[in-house]
Amino acid sequence: MHHIISDGTSINILMQEIISLYEGKSLPTLKIQYKDYAVWQKKEHQQEKLKKQGIYWLETFNDEIPVMNMPLDYPRPMVQSFEGDRIFFEIGGELTLKLNTLAHDADATLYMVLLACLNILFSKYTGQDDIVIGSVVADRPHTDLENMIGMFANTLAMRNHPQGEKGFWEFLGDVKENALKAYENQDYQFDELVENLDLKRDFSRNPIFDVMFVLQNMDIIDMKIDKLKFTQYETPFLVSKVDILLNAMERGNRIIFELEYCTRLFEKETMQRFAEHYMNILESIVLNPDLQLKDIDMLSEEERNSLLYDESSAPVEYPNKTITELFEEQVERTPDNIVIYEDQQLTYLELNEKANQLAHFLRDKGVKPDDIVGLLLERSLEIIIGMLGVLKAGGTYMPIDPLYPTDRIKYMMEDSKADLLLINNASSDSLDWSDYDFSVLNIASESIYQGDSDNLDGVNEPDDLAYIIYTSGTTGNPKGVMIEHQNVIRLFNDSIPFDFNENDVWTMFHSYCFDFSVWEMYGALLHGAKLIIVPQLTAKDTKKFLNLLKEEKVTILNQTPTAFYNIIKEEQKNNEKEFELKYVVFGGEGLKPIMLKDWKKKYPETKLINMYGITETTIHVTYKEIKEQEIRLNTNNIGEALPTDNTYIMDQNMKLVPVGVAGELYIGGKGVARGYLNNPELTKQKFTLNPYKTEEILYKSGDIAKVLPNGEMEYLGRKDHQVKIRGYRIEPGEIESRLLEHPQIKETIVIAKENMSGNKYLCTYYVGNEELTTTQLREYLSTALPDYMIPSHFIKLEKMPLNLNGKIDRKALPEPDGSISTDTEYVAPRNEFEELLVEIWKEVLGVKKVGIEDNFFDLGGNSLTIINLLSRVLEETGIEIPIRPIFEHPTIKGITENMQKMDDSNDNIILLNDKRDKNVFVFPGMGTFGLMYIEMASRFKNHSFYAFNFIENDNRIKEYADIIYSIQDTGPYILVGYSAGGHLAFEVAKELNNRGLEVSELILLDSPYKKVKINLTDEIIRYYTDELQNYKQYKDLTNDTYIKNNVYKKIKLYAEFYINFINSGVINANIHLINAEDSSNRKDWLTEANKNDRLIGKNGWEESTSKSFIIYNGHGHHHDMLIDNFVVQNTEIIREIIKD
Repeated sequence: MHHIISDGTSINILMQEIISLYEGKSLPTLKIQYKDYAVWQKKEHQQEKLKKQGIYWLETFNDEIPVMNMPLDYPRPMVQSFEGDRIFFEIGGELTLKLNTLAHDADATLYMVLLACLNILFSKYTGQDDIVIGSVVADRPHTDLENMIGMFANTLAMRNHPQGEKGFWEFLGDVKENALKAYENQDYQFDELVENLDLKRDFSRNPIFDVMFVLQNMDIIDMKIDKLKFTQYETPFLVSKVDILLNAMERGNRIIFELEYCTRLFEKETMQRFAEHYMNILESIVLNPDLQLKDIDMLSEEERNSLLYDESSAPVEYPNKTITELFEEQVERTPDNIVIYEDQQLTYLELNEKANQLAHFLRDKGVKPDDIVGLLLERSLEIIIGMLGVLKAGGTYMPIDPLYPTDRIKYMMEDSKADLLLINNASSDSLDWSDYDFSVLNIASESIYQGDSDNLDGVNEPDDLAYIIYTSGTTGNPKGVMIEHQNVIRLFNDSIPFDFNENDVWTMFHSYCFDFSVWEMYGALLHGAKLIIVPQLTAKDTKKFLNLLKEEKVTILNQTPTAFYNIIKEEQKNNEKEFELKYVVFGGEGLKPIMLKDWKKKYPETKLINMYGITETTIHVTYKEIKEQEIRLNTNNIGEALPTDNTYIMDQNMKLVPVGVAGELYIGGKGVARGYLNNPELTKQKFTLNPYKTEEILYKSGDIAKVLPNGEMEYLGRKDHQVKIRGYRIEPGEIESRLLEHPQIKETIVIAKENMSGNKYLCTYYVGNEELTTTQLREYLSTALPDYMIPSHFIKLEKMPLNLNGKIDRKALPEPDGSISTDTEYVAPRNEFEELLVEIWKEVLGVKKVGIEDNFFDLGGNSLTIINLLSRVLEETGIEIPIRPIFEHPTIKGITENMQKMDDSNDNIILLNDKRDKNVFVFPGMGTFGLMYIEMASRFKNHSFYAFNFIENDNRIKEYADIIYSIQDTGPYILVGYSAGGHLAFEVAKELNNRGLEVSELILLDSPYKKVKINLTDEIIRYYTDELQNYKQYKDLTNDTYIKNNVYKKIKLYAEFYINFINSGVINANIHLINAEDSSNRKDWLTEANKNDRLIGKNGWEESTSKSFIIYNGHGHHHDMLIDNFVVQNTEIIREIIKD
């Protein structure tokens, strides 16, 4: 029975009454009816009681309501899906008895114990300690209601705080107290709570909570009657009302659990692991209820061991030698291979001899193992000579970029206690060294290279320091990371799956202060390959760098992802294949695999390798080849640890987390650095003992990742707010410290953001005595920080927004507004109408200042805000502005000066991108507006993208064809239609063919062939009006005046048109059908009506063309095909079809 007339208790009542009737017994007369209960609820005294209960609930949720961050297997749909499934598991009599005993000892109930354990599990899965779980109470407060069928149950939102420091007994007491308070206030209806909290509606999830727990401890009616046999009929269960619902049922001396879950969010295997972890927690707390919550382990010993040990891997051997020993051996093998910088070059033999001469010179000056020597060198061959020379002398080199401010150079030399700085001519001319407490040696001097060129006797061991690299630090100063020879050597063992050799050509693209360059340099030198030091100007000019790659026939390229995206963009301008790259190795920042699609398509032979790593773990830690599947999924899969390294994902208490659960990535093994130079406290914080293998030192990365079912890892982002810009790791705290030294700045925070192109930038918020210009602040920071650490935006605030804990509320910080991001000179409104439009624009766009010549799209406008804008203009002025002219005149001045022309404009078609030589004409789905294609349009390079709105008159097919002909008077034509729009496109294709015009391609995005008419019902109208909310572009606008006046009317007319026609006839065009992922199993009224007809789907369209019919596997479910990453993938299919 539906919940509108019954609840769970009613089912038992109904079954008992059926048995009584079968047995010939009469049913007792009810003293009251359900309507009496409804009247009683409305009485004044009851209303006063509910009012008091409402105060309790509103106070419980008077602060920010936590959103549960459960790790998902699939992206959350924009509109909540109720597709579900369930699994069952149970606990036996012994554990059930122990749980009941524990509850008794705590003066609690079994429900409270089970709920407490579920809170603990969700806390461990999410890393959150503010958890809200929905629960259901029977809410039958009077004995006269006990045998009545009806809907009495109410939902309670149980909010608890399972902080890790709490003991289990203490937390169980909290759960008990909160549950009792909730029971005391159980009459206050959940729907009323939601309404009174005035929550912003999120169509993707339930309000207040996403998960529920129910304990059913009522007896199940035994359906036995003499001479009658009852057989239980199991019905398919394909619904989930929330993300996860755990239903516990007491059955005798055991507990059976039914775990209901949303299949659009979770895999079955994930839920099976979830169930196992819940049972592990139950076992753990009965075994030792005195544990703190952080010490309760949800993993079994078997699962824990599988995460700790890779049984398939054997111990890895690598040379017990130093870098210089391996290089000297390589010189013996390939003495004539070369290193190049611009028009200069050295053979390996010449390089080795010069490095030896410098090393003899340095050793004579007293350089010995672990002595630090600064290198302040311009890009040149002397960079390689300097590094090798210091190592051969027995010392440790410390690279310093000549572009660093003088104060930073001085700090690094003083902090490292280096006594010697090596420079070359270019860098020495710009600085006065007379005031410094260290010696300066110009290694460009020819006098250094007159001495002994033989190899020196080795004085180093593999565990001696090789180099120090300084990285950004939270204290305001950089910190030096100490790397040993063996840390580097372990990267070049035979187990790493590369086939580098002496025939390869490498580039040293990156600054030698960025540890990616260590891999570039030694990767080449230790394999005997040709090494090209890329000039700085060439590295900054993508076109010049591409020419270098082509001319030098580079085979091994190492790049940060952002830099390579620019390379792809430039390379795609040339249709020819010009490069011979064997490998592109990515590092330094997170990878977006979808960006590699064009390159992989053109150069399938190039292996694209994603290698996660950190300076403190010596460049690389993991390895993953990015293939078609990774590009399609577009997740940052960083693969598995290198054979010499170990990776562990743990929670904030250093407990291993299971597969699929996010945690902090800890790194052990042979790549872990010695620590931070002269900073034992910070070393102790970041380098810690492995709690599971006490002989192993782990580096606490601060990165968040999760283990995938296949054992690989997905990188999810930073735990703190440290970021990487252009491959450089940046501590915003260092920038903040510098800004706070400015006399006008009192408070500041620096945050990394991402622009529309996916590139990261820094934004500074500050509180100060006066507003400072961006130029002033950039100039101020440039005296102390390198260019990559200087923010792009500076925003002055009256005060910092704080959350309830007194910390800066980052979510409340404003986005950089139009007045910052545009270069347009401000022009004030000229009349009252323009003043009104200015206020509307400011409200809709969320910006502080708008001039009449500011471009709507430059200020952040998009298809969603256009509809908002037009609605607000209609509401405030009564003037209905068409959509199309906003694209043509996107300024207030343009709108007001073209008002007359707008009346004559054709608002049935919109050009969504720039005008080009070729055209695509697209027809809308039931959302009725062509704007739904705006994301797709932006990705077309060579075609104009004309999007139709639904035309309301009955002559629409002819009118569509007339409009197309007015834009393009000769074929061939390309038509595209999504969902119902595919049928419009098919009808228009027939009309164009009938006029003797050629249609080359008809592309259908999940448009099922239609062979039947459907009776128009209110249910179908509701289906389509509700469907509007499934489109990301419109989902927040369904209560909008503009939508009500325009869209719903169009939807009704569109539905009437759609249901009354059937596909018939044949067109002379190729038909391409791109199916959604759920097209084969989707159930709606059309597929149900079609299912008995022989001409549906593939066969129907196949018989509708005299040319080719092709089916493609599209991406996303039906309603997701034009949003998020799915639109990118589906666009690529269309671009391939039409050769865009």
